[in-house]
Amino acid sequence: MRVLLVNDLPVDDPAGGGAEVYVGRLMAALRQVGHDVDLFAGQVRHEGAARLLDLWDPRARSLLVRRVRDFRPDVVHFHNVVRELSVAALLVPAPRVLTAHDMRLTGTVDPRPPSVRGFVDRHLKRRVDTAVARRALDEVVAVSAPVADSLAAAGFSHVTTAPAPASIPTHPLTSPADCTDLAYVGRLSEDKGLFVLLSAWRAISERHPASRLLIAGDGPLAGDFAQIGDESVRYLGRLDGNGVSKLLGSVRGVVVPSLPGLRPEGAPLAVVEAAAHGRPVVGSADPGIAALAAVLPGCSIVRAGEVGALAGELDRLLCDSLHAAERGRANAEAARIAHAPKRLVECMEQVYERAIAARRPSVRTREIAYSG
Repeated sequence: MRVLLVNDLPVDDPAGGGAEVYVGRLMAALRQVGHDVDLFAGQVRHEGAARLLDLWDPRARSLLVRRVRDFRPDVVHFHNVVRELSVAALLVPAPRVLTAHDMRLTGTVDPRPPSVRGFVDRHLKRRVDTAVARRALDEVVAVSAPVADSLAAAGFSHVTTAPAPASIPTHPLTSPADCTDLAYVGRLSEDKGLFVLLSAWRAISERHPASRLLIAGDGPLAGDFAQIGDESVRYLGRLDGNGVSKLLGSVRGVVVPSLPGLRPEGAPLAVVEAAAHGRPVVGSADPGIAALAAVLPGCSIVRAGEVGALAGELDRLLCDSLHAAERGRANAEAARIAHAPKRLVECMEQVYERAIAARRPSVRTREIAYSG
C-alpha cells in the first residue's frame, strides 16, 4: 500500500512534540512491514502576519496536491493539519484519513496563543476546521477514547481509537527499586501542571535528601526552570530520543501532572514511554491520562491541580521501593502488548482499507461511466 503521511512539522523538528514522534514511529513501522510510505511535512511555515493563513491556505493545498499527483498514494493520512497547513489541505484528490492527537477539531482552544489569536481560534477557525473536516474525511482516528468520544459528539463518523506506539528502550534499564530520582518529560507550559509538580516536590523533598526532580523538555517555561535555585531540582533541557530513553531507564518514576482545565491531553506519549521503560507513573485525572492508566496498571491517578494529593503519591513512590518495582514491572508487561507499534500498524491498515473502499466507485457508477 502507498501511504502519504502529512504533518505540519518534520518528524525531527526541534519545535515538534508528541505528534511528530508518533508520525515518525508510524512511518517506520509501516515501512517495516512493506508499505511504501512518503512524508509531506515542514514544507509550509507561517510566521508573523502570515499566521492568518492558518485559517485557510490555498498554496499549501496546491503543494500537497502536487505531491499527491507525483506519489499517487492509495491513501493520505493527515496529522495536525489544522495549524500550519490549514484545513484546506484536507481537500486533496485521494482517500483521506486523519489522526486527531488532541481535541482541537472538536472546539477545544489551545491556551498558549495570545488572547487575540485565541479569540479568533474560538469563534472562527475552530468552526471552519470542524465543518470542513467532517465533510472531507473518510476515516478519523483518535489517539484515545476521550478524544474519540469528543469527535463523535462533534458529529464525526467512522472514528477509530488506535494505540499510541511505544519505543524500544535504547539503554539498559535499572530497576525502579534501585533508583532515587523522579522525572518529568514533556513540553514546559502552564497546562502541563509543572508549578503544581514543583510545589508537591518541595513539600516532600526534605524527606528524601538523596532524590532529585529531573525536568526534561522545552517550552515557554524553560527559562523559569533553568533559573531555579533549588539543588534538588535539575533542569536537563530538551533531550533527543536516546537521551529520553537513558533518563527513563534510570529514575524511580515519572510524573505527568497535566491540568485538563487548561488543555486536556490526547494520549501523552510520556505515559506510554515511561511504561515501556518499566517505570511507574503518577498522573493527574486528565481524561487522556486516565484512559492510558486503565490499560497500564502501574499508573496512579490523583486529582489534577491538588498539590497535597500529588505530594502524597510521590512520597509513597520514593518510600516504598517494592511498590515502585512492582508497578514498573506491571507497566512494562502491559505496554509491550497494548502499545506495540505492530498493533498500531494493524489498526491503521484496516482504517486505510475502509477509506479506500469509501472512495471506490460502486458497480452501478462504473457501469454508467463505462456505458458513457
